Amino acid sequence: VNNNLYTFFTSVKNDEANLVFPKRYKDKSFHKLYKAFDEVNEVIRNIKIQNAYQNQYFQTVAEHVGVGLISFNEKGEIKLINKAFKDLFNIHAVTYLASLERIHEDLPELLQDIKPSERKLVKIMVPGSFKTSRQELLQLSLNAVELKFMENKIKLVSFQNIRSELEEKELESWQNIIRVLTHEIMNSTGPIISTTHTLIELITRENIDIPVSADDINNETIDDILEGMKIIEERSDGLEKFVKQFRRFTILPKLEVENFEIKSLFQSIYVLFDEQIRKQNILLSYSIEPEGITLDADKKLVEQIMINLVKNSIDTLKNLKNKTLKLKAFINREGRIIIQVVDNGPGIPPEDIEKIFIPFYTRKKTGSGIGLSLSKQIMLLHKGSISVHSEPGVDTVFTLRF
Repeated sequence: VNNNLYTFFTSVKNDEANLVFPKRYKDKSFHKLYKAFDEVNEVIRNIKIQNAYQNQYFQTVAEHVGVGLISFNEKGEIKLINKAFKDLFNIHAVTYLASLERIHEDLPELLQDIKPSERKLVKIMVPGSFKTSRQELLQLSLNAVELKFMENKIKLVSFQNIRSELEEKELESWQNIIRVLTHEIMNSTGPIISTTHTLIELITRENIDIPVSADDINNETIDDILEGMKIIEERSDGLEKFVKQFRRFTILPKLEVENFEIKSLFQSIYVLFDEQIRKQNILLSYSIEPEGITLDADKKLVEQIMINLVKNSIDTLKNLKNKTLKLKAFINREGRIIIQVVDNGPGIPPEDIEKIFIPFYTRKKTGSGIGLSLSKQIMLLHKGSISVHSEPGVDTVFTLRF
């Protein structure tokens, strides 16, 4: 029995599940013991089969997924690299991260430095396929996750080439900007051209380009000319202001990053809008969890975003009876700092949600249409994002993610 026990435990230790015990013993207690050995062996065999099946399944999934995957341990030993990754960089098998230097010298360091749950957008020039000697530009989205097996840490990084998506979005953005620019310019040039034609008709003889004499110009004609000149001046002034706004939008500010408490940011907003809030009887509140959250950012630019958002909220609340405006700050599950501006205004129609961040698009008669687009640019400079969720008649939430 001792020998058989030793043999059984040794086989388990060595991951062997093919051992069969004899059934020649007459004593039933031996039969039960060896039957138990065989049942345990059967369980181990089934577990091994299931593990092998799952391993094969996950390897097949990894190979067929359209996103490049690579995993490696703390020593830089590559544990997994799928077909999409190899195709992306035109390589075959590699064993160590250091081998990826031939693709790009910064690639091994980039993979080592990326943090779990972090998302990075990078541009990499890589050698082209064997059919061409040209280098190719890859615009990659990287996401990382860290797995722990026993004492070993494995980092899994996904690579997705988003160049075509970015180019498509870039083209769409340019089309939207051109559409808005054309609309604004035509709004100004149309009246200018029409008024100019009218003025020309007033000071020339009918159907010919010969000017009328001074004696033919009466006070009524002078008044019409003066009115036309005012229209031209007004529309030219409007066009000049628009061009200045466009120039302001295209010049990106430089970040002056400092560490500051979000509480001080909210208090500044309170002071700036105190008079308007009291006049309109708006219930303004704020919450910060935890209270002492600090943010590494350009305080002036973040304050500019908050001013734009709060001002927009105050404008939308004008015709309501019970007006509420909330400022919120918290840390989400991914460890990112979130700031929200929430109001109970009429909301944003679904058809406008996708347009409000387009430069110069505005739903206000007196709006410039650059406040939200500038806010988006500022958030992109901070490697963050801005988004909006609106349920008309319930609430509108603008969210800043840092």
